[in-house]
Amino acid sequence: MAAYFAFIGPPGSGKTTQIRALRAAFSHSHFMIASVPRLVRQETELMNLLLPDERDELRSSLDAAHVARDRGELAPISLDRMLFRAISRVATDVFVALDGCPRGLRQAGLFLNIDALARRTVVAKFYFPDDTPSASLQRQFERERRKRGRATAQARLPIFQRKVEVYTQDTLPGVDRLACAGIPITRVDATWPPAAIHQIILDIAVAHRRKVSQSEFHPTTNGSTGSGGKSNPRIARIARKH
Repeated sequence: MAAYFAFIGPPGSGKTTQIRALRAAFSHSHFMIASVPRLVRQETELMNLLLPDERDELRSSLDAAHVARDRGELAPISLDRMLFRAISRVATDVFVALDGCPRGLRQAGLFLNIDALARRTVVAKFYFPDDTPSASLQRQFERERRKRGRATAQARLPIFQRKVEVYTQDTLPGVDRLACAGIPITRVDATWPPAAIHQIILDIAVAHRRKVSQSEFHPTTNGSTGSGGKSNPRIARIARKH
């Protein structure tokens, strides 16, 4: 069965970097990266999972998705629904990393409505210790400056600020909803050294994949109790070492 690992955190917290490192560590097996931006880019791996009517719906939603991206806002929620349905169809033994999703409160509700995702997902929630927008803004700015220059980064500051607002106002309540549903969530300090974070992420991924392969699903809100967003004690011990 497919195993799902959601990476959620403020913009610039290193989610995509850690997903790429995890993919390299899992090079011997099938590893998929899923996100709404990748769906909007119509990447082959995701397009192959879509039904014909979903492909038509995607293409009709691209303009709205691009407008939302340029404003630093979330794409139409229909794309989240489409993405979640698509990845629930993946073949056996695929490890699916969700980059930055579910991205909001309503999106989390859609996610939880798909049993395969609700029961076979763990979450790494990245955060900055001071819990202020400044760290996220600075990282976004530096990333853009390195890619396209200072002038472009300066011009995009309002977009970076809006992305932080969306994360605070919409994504974080969605994470709380996942926790209330019993999905295991491990908090990861985004300021730790990347190698230390990678080891923590790798340990979570290996343990989760083993549980899924052995059909040891974590419970959801159907009467059972889950971790409620509490950190895995073993992972917490690893984190304290760094």
